[in-house]
Amino acid sequence: MGTVNVTLEVGSPQRENFQPVEATVDTGLDFTALPAELLRSLGVSVERTVKSWLSDGSKEDVDIGITWVRLQDIEVPTQVIFAHERSPALLGAVTLGRQAWP
Repeated sequence: MGTVNVTLEVGSPQRENFQPVEATVDTGLDFTALPAELLRSLGVSVERTVKSWLSDGSKEDVDIGITWVRLQDIEVPTQVIFAHERSPALLGAVTLGRQAWP
């Protein structure tokens, strides 16, 4: 299996100011993970904090917000993870499933 990378655009909760982001499609991840600094700069607020299992088997608290994502001219609201700054941007299954992307 290979990896699939896409350029998506992340917008503010008001559906404005979209910023391009290179992301890897990760259907094993529920929510889309994006750099926390990017989300904060767009005005995305933390809605809740949840415990999440990491790939090494450990648990970590992760912050979740809601904002807009655009891919191939289709915009959908989605839950996003406030990821660590050095973490790659990951497009998760929930965002992919929000709409039939062309």
